[in-house]
Amino acid sequence: MYEISRVTYIVEILEYLFTEREGLQRENLDLKLQLDILKDKVADWESSFKFVLDDKCIDEQLHCSCVPILQSRIKELEKKFTSTEIK
Repeated sequence: MYEISRVTYIVEILEYLFTEREGLQRENLDLKLQLDILKDKVADWESSFKFVLDDKCIDEQLHCSCVPILQSRIKELEKKFTSTEIK
């Protein structure tokens, strides 16, 4: 009787550990996906920043780093505005 309850206890612990491991593996995959998304965003920001620093105005002044981001946002809003139906 003692051995059966001990084996049952060990089996329950193992089932819990396997379930916990599966959950941690899923969480790890989710975190890796989020990390990849963040890496892409940072790479995009760095690319935009480099582009801005390399771009010069007519009188040879450098743009601030927010210019391409703001220009992109303006285009996005203009597109949204023009596609909005006026009632």
